[in-house]
Amino acid sequence: MINQHAPAAIMFRDLLVTSAATNRTSIVHFTNDNEQGYQFTAATRRDYWLHWDTDARVDPDFYRCVRA
Repeated sequence: MINQHAPAAIMFRDLLVTSAATNRTSIVHFTNDNEQGYQFTAATRRDYWLHWDTDARVDPDFYRCVRA
């Protein structure tokens, strides 16, 4: 789960999770029901790129990643 992210430009945007190994991207939708964030599963011991679906590149100021 990823939540508590900023700036406001990425707040309600879809999260794009790209596997570095396969270069495949999954779209994760924002949800208000899950602590205002994103919930997804990913394989362990792999590298991923996280970016938001915006017209221009916007880097997050911060975000919280919770592993269950």
